[in-house]
Amino acid sequence: MNELEEVAERIESAAAESWYAAGTDVGARAITARDGGVLAVSFEGSRDPMLNRVLGLGVGLPATRAGVETLVGWFGARHAERFLVHVSPSALPAELRDWLIAAGLRPFRGWVKFARGRELVTPPETSLSVRAAGPELRDDFARIACQAFGLPKETQSLTAALCGRPPWHCFVSFAGETPAGIGALYVEDGVGWLGFGATLPAFRGRGGQSAVLAARLEAALDAGCRVVITETGEAVPGDKQHSYRNISRAGFRELYLRENFVGGPPKKT
Repeated sequence: MNELEEVAERIESAAAESWYAAGTDVGARAITARDGGVLAVSFEGSRDPMLNRVLGLGVGLPATRAGVETLVGWFGARHAERFLVHVSPSALPAELRDWLIAAGLRPFRGWVKFARGRELVTPPETSLSVRAAGPELRDDFARIACQAFGLPKETQSLTAALCGRPPWHCFVSFAGETPAGIGALYVEDGVGWLGFGATLPAFRGRGGQSAVLAARLEAALDAGCRVVITETGEAVPGDKQHSYRNISRAGFRELYLRENFVGGPPKKT
């Protein structure tokens, strides 16, 4: 595994752990379990695999078949129903993917990981304004996150807790005085991770996502980050890849495609 891949996996895991820790502090049903570099997070009772995930499996230390079975049992004990396991290109051993499938998991849409250095940020053209989101904007931030990502309302306190909580930097875009979109930056050890980038449908096509992306990059530079990491879903039929294009225009370069495996019953239609 090259150094940048390890950095990209580690910062995302750290951000996820910090997010759930923030939720725990406000009484959300957020649960984490860490074993070395492997992190499991769960929002108890949720069917959404985005809220129930395993990060870092096979990174640093090789995974084991017993470890895979333990993770499956951990989610089952918490009634998570559906959960996601990330598998980076260099995850070890090679049999890991076969073990996941043998445990009942199925291949799921992969994520493309990106990195960016300390190049200057070019402000995009937009009709929206962007504001740093402290506690006074936490409800707007959380509401947009739930709407944009289809998260259950029970997660609002989990996400709202990030606003004004170091080392998180949260932002909200506005159309006039109407909240339109969001984005967050997590910083640790000179590395930044960008997440929660979304714009409500009524305000898309106005440069808002690029503006929030630029605001987060400026904050990362101000915080001394030497590299910034983010990700988005791989191209699939019917997806216009707006996020991919916005990320690329902001100066990010593609690092790798990370496989995902989903556990639990198929999504209800």
